[in-house]
Amino acid sequence: MAYRNWIFLFISMICSEFVFGQSNSYSPIALQDSNRFFIRVNGEGFSNSNAITNAFLFGFVNGRFVSDDEKQLMLDRSRSTILTGMDASYGVRFGWKSKKSNGIQFEAGVAEKYHIDATLTQDAMELALYGNRPFAGEEANLDDMRLRYTRWQDIHIGFANMSKSRWNYGVNIHGIIGNQNLDLSTDYARLYTAENGAQLQLNGSIRGDQSDTARTAPYQMNGWGMGVSGFVQLNLKVNEKVEEGWLRLELNDFGFVRWTDKSARYAVDTIYYYEGTYIEDIFTAESDLNPLTPDSIFNQLTESSFNGKYATYLPASVQLSLFQSFEKYDVWAGANYRINASYSPYFFTRVRYKWEHFRLGGLVGIGGYGTFNLGLDATYLADKWQVELGTRNLEGLALWQHFGGTSGYVGITRFF
Repeated sequence: MAYRNWIFLFISMICSEFVFGQSNSYSPIALQDSNRFFIRVNGEGFSNSNAITNAFLFGFVNGRFVSDDEKQLMLDRSRSTILTGMDASYGVRFGWKSKKSNGIQFEAGVAEKYHIDATLTQDAMELALYGNRPFAGEEANLDDMRLRYTRWQDIHIGFANMSKSRWNYGVNIHGIIGNQNLDLSTDYARLYTAENGAQLQLNGSIRGDQSDTARTAPYQMNGWGMGVSGFVQLNLKVNEKVEEGWLRLELNDFGFVRWTDKSARYAVDTIYYYEGTYIEDIFTAESDLNPLTPDSIFNQLTESSFNGKYATYLPASVQLSLFQSFEKYDVWAGANYRINASYSPYFFTRVRYKWEHFRLGGLVGIGGYGTFNLGLDATYLADKWQVELGTRNLEGLALWQHFGGTSGYVGITRFF
């Protein structure tokens, strides 16, 4: 049974929260001549997979029966490497400038952030859906799988040059409070099932790090770190009839967390034997499974463990994008890559139509944790207010049996 706990740990961690949409962008906010201060409140989140569909995800959480056709659809959709990820954050930002600022403005803010990413093999997905019977007399490949979960609080301060010059730039310095972390990976793991399906042999090399398991409450400090975010922007103006345009390079959440000496570190290099099973319905098999917690899995799989400090890098993002505004619409296109996040390069294009106080845009993207996505966003603009909301995953709502994206975001900015 323990091999199912291992696989369901990956899936249950990914499916444990539903969140909104994450842009992972520095997003500098320029104070106009009539404003000297802003405050912005925002929440955003995102989850996606290039294999797991929303139909399966909602069925898994709600206990609905998942048919073999739905399972097979996921296997057909999956690739040799299955990517799944989630990001969420919420926080508040403050910005200000002096009367004679010459375009220099300052910023400070606080935020809470979450990140989960998992890399699975196609064999691992098939084991989770059908049990080991399809692998009778064969080995299931569980090599190079990884699960990472990090929750941290972020305090930042910085400045930006938003003058009406050829170049703009800005830097934020982050102080990081590490709250929770789990990093579990298989260097090598093969599950062999006897031809009669009665016995299994797992030959594996498994490594893991986990922050202090006795301090798991929100906002408890189990580590500390530093980080940096920034951007460089080249302002463009094709001719006098064309409005604002720019080419921007952004770096977000590039940093580290040093976890305390109460953290647990795990290492396994051994062979285990289990009794095989066939799962008719993964939801009726709950009574056969042990509690799906990191500790219960580690207690079964860990050959040796010890307490000690370790460090992790934050899931940073790098984005290059081009923006051009015209009289009745604007166009934004770019590429985004996540570092330390098991993420494929993501490419996107958005076209947004403009009215006096309202903007409505549509987005198309490919890559990331999913395959492709369709987004919709709306912005309300007034003299002292800016309100934004949207989603990056209309396809996950409209075609939920075929796609796995769920996202949304909201931001409210008040100028003074």
